[in-house]
Amino acid sequence: MNDTRKRHNRRLLLAAVALLALLLTGIVTAGYFIDRAANDMSRHIVSQIGDSHFRLLDNEFNRDRRHFALLKSYITSSAEVTHREWKLLTTGIMDIDPTIDDIYLCEPSQPLSAAAADSLRWISTDSVASATGRRYLIYIVRPLHRLHTSLSEIEPLRRSYAVVFDATGRIVYHPDAAELGHRVDMPRQLLTNDHISEDFERTISLPIEDYLGVEQDHIFYPMTVGGERWTAMVGIPTLAVQHEIEQFHAYTIAIAFLSVVLFALLLLYTQRRWKREYELRRQSQNESHRLQLQRVMDRIDPHFLFNSLNSLYVLIRTDSRLAREFTLSLSKVYRHVLERREQNLCSLADELELCNEYYKLQKIRFGGNVSLTTDIDPSLLDHRLPAMTLQTLVENAVKHNSITPSTPLHIRITADSRNLCIENNLTPRDEDDNSLGVGLESIRSIYRFYTDRPVEIESGPRRFVCRLPLF
Repeated sequence: MNDTRKRHNRRLLLAAVALLALLLTGIVTAGYFIDRAANDMSRHIVSQIGDSHFRLLDNEFNRDRRHFALLKSYITSSAEVTHREWKLLTTGIMDIDPTIDDIYLCEPSQPLSAAAADSLRWISTDSVASATGRRYLIYIVRPLHRLHTSLSEIEPLRRSYAVVFDATGRIVYHPDAAELGHRVDMPRQLLTNDHISEDFERTISLPIEDYLGVEQDHIFYPMTVGGERWTAMVGIPTLAVQHEIEQFHAYTIAIAFLSVVLFALLLLYTQRRWKREYELRRQSQNESHRLQLQRVMDRIDPHFLFNSLNSLYVLIRTDSRLAREFTLSLSKVYRHVLERREQNLCSLADELELCNEYYKLQKIRFGGNVSLTTDIDPSLLDHRLPAMTLQTLVENAVKHNSITPSTPLHIRITADSRNLCIENNLTPRDEDDNSLGVGLESIRSIYRFYTDRPVEIESGPRRFVCRLPLF
């Protein structure tokens, strides 16, 4: 028995270690995939912020396309460009776009003045031919500080900033107005857009990262402004996406924690149930032979049979009618036992039938000195209980009590939806030292195989009560 228990404990320990290793592997694997998902999510958020910011910049810097289209339409449709008409047209455009400082119309041989082309101005240029074939150059001049002010006022995104460089590395737009017009020593391939794909390239190795002084992602976008290839850089501080990532981590950690708790509870429940089933199987193997033997002994109790035959012998000589009735009841009792010898559970109706046949035998033996009354709702007759338990309790009452005219035995059977109650008065025999222990312990052993509900016993000086759980 000890070796079996040791083997069982070793198996439980190995199973627990294996499940724990599996759980740890699952947690590590889940952590790896959660980290990958968080990185992908961070990259996606950064990309969305950068794309939105770049679209705003691209729209603002390419407003000149619309302006040039309007100016070209006027020049190509006019035989002669007059100063008055040109002034009216350009004034209207500048009223619409306050970032424009002036609009010039020059012949190719006339260079733009140095004052108009200083480093703090952004100049867009386009060429056009009039209706007579005369060539002109159109210059749209913007002070960079006006562009900075305009973009700062309309820019809806506050989780990123942008810097725009022209083809020479000059800063055309920067969130810090003091940086406008300065040239930055940028890699040539960034300025010419040679390596920038339709997606984005990210780096944090440029001097401009010191603008915020925090770790950030830089996204570079190619721009075409006024026929030139420019570069826009959008900077997204790590703090800008940290809130979403922290929320994602919090949700995933909560889900992982709940999964671990549920797994642990399921493991504990399974282990307890497995252990209980194992114990029940082990007890069943150890007690099955004893219970079978006890049940056979109960069914053909030699003491009961000996007393019944003696009573029958006396009745044959004194009262042949009662002898026939006794014989019939005795045959019904044993027929009932033999027919149900393989049944473990019987209906309450069958048990009451057997009990009544047994009571008839005792009534013939003891006459009015023994009585049996039942008070059971018919709706409970289909409830079940272990076979022979009710008859065993009634037989114990007859066997262990002195039944005489002065000490009659009264047995009462009642029931509710949960229990069957058998009670009788107590008049113990003087020679009966064994009391009721053997029969009741047999009933308790049988019930332990079917339910956790106990068999309730109340035994006082004058009254004995037993409650059997019903199924």
